[in-house]
Amino acid sequence: MMPLSQHLPEKDSRSPWVFLRLLRVTHWIKNVFVFLPLPFALATGAELVPLSFLLGLSGFCLLNSSVYIFNDVKDRHRDAEHPSKRYRPVASGEVSLSMAKKLSLVLGILGMDLLGLGAYYGGCNYLDFRETILSLPGIGLTYIIANVIYTVWVRSVVWLDVFFLGLFFLLRLILGCSLSGVYPSAMLLLTGFSLALMMAIGKRYSELSSGLGSVFRNSLGTYSTGTLAFAFRGSALVSLLGYGWYCWSSPLMDSSGWWWSICPVAIGLVKYHRAVIRADGQLEPVELVLGSYWPILVLVLWVVSLMTSMR
Repeated sequence: MMPLSQHLPEKDSRSPWVFLRLLRVTHWIKNVFVFLPLPFALATGAELVPLSFLLGLSGFCLLNSSVYIFNDVKDRHRDAEHPSKRYRPVASGEVSLSMAKKLSLVLGILGMDLLGLGAYYGGCNYLDFRETILSLPGIGLTYIIANVIYTVWVRSVVWLDVFFLGLFFLLRLILGCSLSGVYPSAMLLLTGFSLALMMAIGKRYSELSSGLGSVFRNSLGTYSTGTLAFAFRGSALVSLLGYGWYCWSSPLMDSSGWWWSICPVAIGLVKYHRAVIRADGQLEPVELVLGSYWPILVLVLWVVSLMTSMR
């Protein structure tokens, strides 16, 4: 029997919905990490430039889509044999290979241009080495290079693939700091990376629980659900402890109510643990967020409790 990928026609579809699926617009929800430093930045009196923030966020969204399309092009044959990914526009032939390549390149260039404009209107000083490293174009370029390395090699290496997935979320957090006009503290980076690592491990756990093997992802043949669950809980605990330490030691927090915002964070971690580990969830983090109300509710509660616990 011929593999499914050989049965799929290669054609261009002019339906806007097809191109929205190709861009994976729903996955832009991951950029909520960009907004996490915002309350702390405002509390410190950092100068926020709305136009710079909007340009930077928009540019990074386009970079996300550029990378997603690059991955779809690279994985088109494997995706065509996948039970759900075979319906992706490139794997199904709804969008031709040449069109996808061109669109990925154009989105990458536009994304970097918007990040450059965001840096310009945000007053980035390229003569300062530290500011250059944390500048919007610098973060965008790092994101692109890391994703290429991940797609070409790292995703087949056990645990290193999870590390890179966590790095992509961490870059969103650093981008949020840059857009908010503040430098990330060591505790923020530790807590943010632990949270990102937990989500990355949850993604691998969901893939393994759904019955996917090394045929669709090489590294899955080495993982076990028990090991991933242990690593998931460890990352969640480090995230909670790191955030608690920050709230307790930060001069921004009120001495009598510093712990208020820890409660919704703990609730969110427990809920995510139940959805992914306890229930052997087979949904990716994006699908889980879009299909449930509680992540939005927890985020709103966190913002409200955080603002009330600050001086």
